[in-house]
Amino acid sequence: MGFRALLVCFFGLVPAVFATYRYYTNTNAFGSGDTILSAYHGHGGTRSPNRKWNIECMDGEAMVGIHDWIDDFEKLQTIWCKFMFPYKPPSQGVYPYYPTCHYRDFGILVNQMFCFDAKNASLTINTFITALWDDEFQFWVYRPGSGPIVGDDRQPFKCCKTPNGYYIDYVSCYYMPTHDVNWEYYDNPSHVIVACTTGFLMTGISKRLNPWTAELHIEWIQCCRLGYGPAVYQPSPVIDSSATANYQGRTAYYAAATPRAAPMVIPEGYLAQYRTLAPKKSLPQNRTKRSVDDDEPVRDCDENYSLRYAGKGIPGAFRRGTGQVSRSHLSAGVSA
Repeated sequence: MGFRALLVCFFGLVPAVFATYRYYTNTNAFGSGDTILSAYHGHGGTRSPNRKWNIECMDGEAMVGIHDWIDDFEKLQTIWCKFMFPYKPPSQGVYPYYPTCHYRDFGILVNQMFCFDAKNASLTINTFITALWDDEFQFWVYRPGSGPIVGDDRQPFKCCKTPNGYYIDYVSCYYMPTHDVNWEYYDNPSHVIVACTTGFLMTGISKRLNPWTAELHIEWIQCCRLGYGPAVYQPSPVIDSSATANYQGRTAYYAAATPRAAPMVIPEGYLAQYRTLAPKKSLPQNRTKRSVDDDEPVRDCDENYSLRYAGKGIPGAFRRGTGQVSRSHLSAGVSA
């Protein structure tokens, strides 16, 4: 085989290999409602807010964390998306997933760090991050130079508006840094450390020059609480201890003991899907243990297909250790 034939094979196979690699490795979805997106070779593609990006959360998901392995957040390795909108009607795979989206850029030229823009409040309020974009395959935050091949001075991200009924509690927002007070970065090969707490999603991202290396790193992500129904506001779940008078070498952020603002209020349109469990003492003795507390709303579908709420003991077919149960046994156990 001549040299020309080798070149033809090389330049013909490499795009196919990388395209296959990108398709089969970028998205790793879990049954827990979490999706990990690999940014590696997820670069390029459209930057239109009305088109799907290569590194974008799926329907009903929001970005909640960022991850770097060993490079001190000078680049991004993976993105953490979480299913956050159970009351949103599914799009059945048809894009767009959310009502409206817009384009922001935290690169050095534009320096837009938040989804919300006070100059265009009506469009950008109640918006959160769903996608990131870069023009090179490792998602470096910045590369010196100019031009599409050498330089990298743009870091676009997409923000989308919450579905009907949802809102973002801006009172509760806080910042999750990518490093501690000694500028030791939270990169880790196997753990996503820079992430929002439960019930919060990403609404901002920023970069900063490291004072020791003078290189640009991702500095923090902004996390805000996602609410549903009537607006209920609560204080931030964390406190910047370096801003307090009694700072004594604690980590940059620590959890504060703030009380819960108010119980969740279920809108009237969804009340038919819920019922309140009766007190335990009002039910017959049950050999199984209930997995929820009294007065906690439980979906009807869970009740219909779970033996926990049957008010009876374990069916005989299970006690015999056969490992199987007929439909008649299951129906009798649930409907009893």
